[in-house]
Amino acid sequence: VEQYVGDWAIENGLSLPMPEAETGKKIAVIGGGPAGLAAAAFLRRKGHGVTIFEAHDRLGGMMRFGIPGYRTPRDKLDAEIGRILATGVE
Repeated sequence: VEQYVGDWAIENGLSLPMPEAETGKKIAVIGGGPAGLAAAAFLRRKGHGVTIFEAHDRLGGMMRFGIPGYRTPRDKLDAEIGRILATGVE
């Protein structure tokens, strides 16, 4: 169900909610894997400035580098990461 809803949101251009107010706080997230991306999205939604620091040249962590593309389609992964970055996460 979660995958269906996520795919539907991407296909229909739904964006993640933007913060209602900026807090002025800046937070560094170490690692751009699933946990780091989830933390960044949550913190950004609360109005904090968020920068992700990742050792690889692309975000996604084990979802990108450890799980085969046929299990986790890269276009869906890139689209979901794009939705997070569109909220202002750096």
